[in-house]
Amino acid sequence: MRPILSAILSLLIFTCCRSYSTPEESRDELVAHTTIEELYQMCQIAPFTPHIELKVRGKVVGCDRGGYLHNELFIDDGTGRAKVLIERYFISNLYPEGVELSIDLNGLTIAQIDHILQIGLSPTSSKRTLDLIGSQQVLDQHITRGNSINPLPPKEYSVADITTTMCGELVKIDNVIHFPADSTDVKTAGGYHRFSDSDLNFINIYINPQSTGAGKILPQEKCSITGIVSYKSGTSTTSGLFLLPRKDSDIWQ
Repeated sequence: MRPILSAILSLLIFTCCRSYSTPEESRDELVAHTTIEELYQMCQIAPFTPHIELKVRGKVVGCDRGGYLHNELFIDDGTGRAKVLIERYFISNLYPEGVELSIDLNGLTIAQIDHILQIGLSPTSSKRTLDLIGSQQVLDQHITRGNSINPLPPKEYSVADITTTMCGELVKIDNVIHFPADSTDVKTAGGYHRFSDSDLNFINIYINPQSTGAGKILPQEKCSITGIVSYKSGTSTTSGLFLLPRKDSDIWQ
């Protein structure tokens, strides 16, 4: 009789532990009705505000850890990338790199801006395409996160491979060297730094002046740079493609 009682007791203990442990969202519980690629095509002509439940799921590849990114959160669902505009400090405490999110777009606005899908609020001014989401209540209403944290590794490319179709993607480029700013280097200004490969293909990186890397001496030998492919529209000397590092280790290994 004792072995039977022991088995029943063990089963009860196991069941209780499962019932009262910290719940973890499975990937299936993080609902998605569409993909980032489909949404990107949906708002090609003009910004779009869904008024039905429409959820997209993606993994965080970049947030504000270290101060490199500001008011933005990048997600990747395997079909494309999106930038969520959030007007809050310490976004990484809520949505760290590697956590998966399900975002309900009902009432939010999506738009194509600088070759990437962006998610925010309908603008209150005609001067802006989107407003930032600043309310924690609105964030909680629209974003569900899982508990597992499994960061996506960067994909390796050469400088020449980087195109606007990759905006929002986390990439790594090897064997580049810092091209110091001087009177002939008009492509570096205000946090932008120019790097070159051996074939003199150039790429800028942007280091936020408020980040932990601001003011640090950049690598003087060949190095690897990891960052999110980004684009700055306009005709200034810093417009065009650039990489957006997320933390010190994306530059200094």
